[in-house]
Amino acid sequence: MNIFIANMHSITVPYDKKEHIDNIKTLAALYIACGLDPEKVNLFVQSDVLEHTQLGHILLCNTTISELMKMTQ
Repeated sequence: MNIFIANMHSITVPYDKKEHIDNIKTLAALYIACGLDPEKVNLFVQSDVLEHTQLGHILLCNTTISELMKMTQ
């Protein structure tokens, strides 16, 4: 099973780099404390996987404004 820490959404506004890194470490520790076994789960940080941003760019380039306006969330 793959579980990731979604940190790319939080970098759209000004942020403190040290606090950002500390928050990632805290969340990873919380996941493990809640019972995720690092031996059985692939826990990773979203920004460490270049393909996440590449796929996001591809999806943005192929999504029309009318499709985006239909989104209810």
